[in-house]
Amino acid sequence: MTYAILVYQLRSFCVKIVFMKKRKYGCARCHKGVQYAQNVSHAKNRTKRIRYPNLHTHKMVVDGVKVKMKLCTKCKRAVKKEK
Repeated sequence: MTYAILVYQLRSFCVKIVFMKKRKYGCARCHKGVQYAQNVSHAKNRTKRIRYPNLHTHKMVVDGVKVKMKLCTKCKRAVKKEK
């Protein structure tokens, strides 16, 4: 196994983990997910943090079946407006 293939597999594995985390904490309509950022103090000290979207469970009827979906507030307002 060459070094390039090994690095590619490692990167694809990391991408899969990030994608799984985004799906877990993501909106079902617009796929808004987690964001990785840094807190910056006045002294310019940087600490890593994760920003989560504002998700709510929303009950709606899709093709005559009641479904629970996790939606962000922007999508929830858009769905409410479409009714």
